[in-house]
Amino acid sequence: MGKFRYPVDYIAITTYYKKGVHNGLDLGWNSKHGGCHQPIYAAEAGVVYSIKDKDRTGRSWGNFVKIKHSKKTYTLYAHLLDGIKVKKGKRVKKGQSLGYMGSTGRSTAPHLHYEYYRGGSSVKYRVDPEKY
Repeated sequence: MGKFRYPVDYIAITTYYKKGVHNGLDLGWNSKHGGCHQPIYAAEAGVVYSIKDKDRTGRSWGNFVKIKHSKKTYTLYAHLLDGIKVKKGKRVKKGQSLGYMGSTGRSTAPHLHYEYYRGGSSVKYRVDPEKY
């Protein structure tokens, strides 16, 4: 595996990773390049590990995709709009479209909450995505 790509083009980092406080990276949008419903892309090739679509709970990640890249490496893409483009168990390519940036779940504005897991799929393995 090479260096992972950012999962969205025209990014603005709106909230940085801080262990135990904010366990991911929030990526906003640039209004000069398409506005808030930017396409979200797989950061690396892998297999779709889990998804949630059409979430109406208003809690946690809302609509999300989690991809398994290797035995112990995963990424999570959260707060997506309804209409996830991939299915659980299917392979995805690096740069493949997963869906669109949204504001589902516990979110106050459209953005992508992006998490990187090193060591397993459990939340205890979340690390700073910027390092990868």
